[in-house]
Amino acid sequence: MSATGLISVTTAVTLLIAENADRINLTITNRGPSNLYIGQVSTMTSSNAGIYLPTVAAYSTESNDSGRCWLGAFYAVTDSAGASVNYWEVTQ
Repeated sequence: MSATGLISVTTAVTLLIAENADRINLTITNRGPSNLYIGQVSTMTSSNAGIYLPTVAAYSTESNDSGRCWLGAFYAVTDSAGASVNYWEVTQ
């Protein structure tokens, strides 16, 4: 199964996608126009985010040895204006 979505992200931390125990893979695409910073906690900032995603770039989770990826929530914030972000989540 899979789910897709389009989310607007600003300079305020935004929940991209909630925790999902059935997640197998997740792809996040920054459609711009601002740079995107992705993290796993709602208190993150652009300075301490784990993943930097420039405009028109994508990030996909990697599976571990058991075929699973990060199951927790993903949050995002921009460094200016706003960004349009797509996600595609594959579940079992």
